[in-house]
Amino acid sequence: TMKTVNIRKKAILALTLGLIVLFTFSSFTLAAQAKINKLDVAIKPEYDKEKTVFRSYTGELSETLQKMIWYTPTTLLEDSTLHFCAIMEDGAHSCQLREKETVGDLYKITTPMPRKEFLSEGYFESIKDNDGKKTLDYTFKAGHDIDELNLFIAEPKNSKNFKVEPAGQKTGQDGDGLNNAIYAYKNVKKDKEYKFKISYDKKGWDVSLERSGMGAAATSSNTGNSSSTNIFAVLGVVLGFVAIGGGALFYFSNKANAKGARPSPVAPKSKARFCSNCGSRLSSGKFCPNCGAKT
Repeated sequence: TMKTVNIRKKAILALTLGLIVLFTFSSFTLAAQAKINKLDVAIKPEYDKEKTVFRSYTGELSETLQKMIWYTPTTLLEDSTLHFCAIMEDGAHSCQLREKETVGDLYKITTPMPRKEFLSEGYFESIKDNDGKKTLDYTFKAGHDIDELNLFIAEPKNSKNFKVEPAGQKTGQDGDGLNNAIYAYKNVKKDKEYKFKISYDKKGWDVSLERSGMGAAATSSNTGNSSSTNIFAVLGVVLGFVAIGGGALFYFSNKANAKGARPSPVAPKSKARFCSNCGSRLSSGKFCPNCGAKT
């Protein structure tokens, strides 16, 4: 009867609205709870590319994310050296597409992160040179809550009067023979900022070591913008299946792939990881070759 049909339509509508609310709430709840268990940040002025600062973020999430937030200087070089990668089980890097917006004097970059382990590498140009007296300002901003943050700022090779404000909590020499100012922070809240002023004397632009290939940053060519999973597209799929069959079917797809975007390349294994104790570059094995700390 007509009355029965109307009741059925109302039931389907109620179920659909319930699914929308549940899915939306679950998505935002998971995003709110996600945090970074550990993050190592390496900042290396004039490292292996002249007039630039190499930066590396290596860490582990508490859970995977549809949208991971990174903050970088606006002088970031957006070329083939810039990557935001998930570290796969075999150690290979799956480099993610990205979206970017300017927030104050920083870029806010958003990427998917389908694995808990991640790595980002790239360069930025912020060094000011006044006849050999060089200065650099660097701001780290947390995109998520961080349980443990380790930050290393390296002194360029052949520089003099190297100084970082605030001073490092300790200093150490990495595997490249560079001295590092080392900082360790616990329970860092989302959007917390740490500002550093770096100065040193050095004529010319000789780099600290010859470029040897920075893993994902040197091998992958994906520099496109991200189109991350769109909640409205997902809900559209849910609504379609509910309307046709009167049931609930969840189907997740990546909008970038649906639009025919080029899939993210997988780069070879990288050695550009750094010891959280001394800042030395790590290769294989479970122990740092410089200080012996377990990695």
